[in-house]
Amino acid sequence: MRSFEIGVDVDETVVPFVKPAVEFLRGIGIHVPSYEETPDFNLAVAWKCPGEEAIKRVNLFLRSDEFASLTPLPGAKDAFSRLFPPHNYHTITSRPDGVEPITRKFFDEHLGGRYKSIHHLGNYEHKRNTTKAEVANRLGLDLFIEDTYPEAIAIAKTGIPVLLMNRPWNVGREISDGITRVNDWDEIVRYIESQANGNL
Repeated sequence: MRSFEIGVDVDETVVPFVKPAVEFLRGIGIHVPSYEETPDFNLAVAWKCPGEEAIKRVNLFLRSDEFASLTPLPGAKDAFSRLFPPHNYHTITSRPDGVEPITRKFFDEHLGGRYKSIHHLGNYEHKRNTTKAEVANRLGLDLFIEDTYPEAIAIAKTGIPVLLMNRPWNVGREISDGITRVNDWDEIVRYIESQANGNL
């Protein structure tokens, strides 16, 4: 069986983000659309506010106890136990460097650690010094698990297959070659295991 090097996005792929962020912000008096009403993961677009305001709101959530205590999405814990090993995973996230300790603690406590590397790109703050596609290529990944449509397109264009998790901000958008839609971690496990004795 072949062992794959797999890139794993974090928010809305392994851990919920939009729903708890919405609940947190509404709890402090900032009304934003619900998870179901979020048409774009660019939250300035989704929340119809200037980019600086969206970043301010996200940072309020990132500094909260609610963010620090997030738990995995359904099926993720069992999937990680089943997949890693034999495969290896690298977390590649748009989170800023400042929350890396929280990210590491999350994976260590809930998913047994075992990550091969962790990369925080800071894209929530629009510090695009590098992209997920660039990091994925540098690491020589065989597969990437993502929820954001533009990122999935960019990664797939480099020749790395992408599993795109269905979310309100990507459902209905046309997918290109190299992208496979999935609904949950059970489907991800089935896909990876079905490919493990062949080539992606």
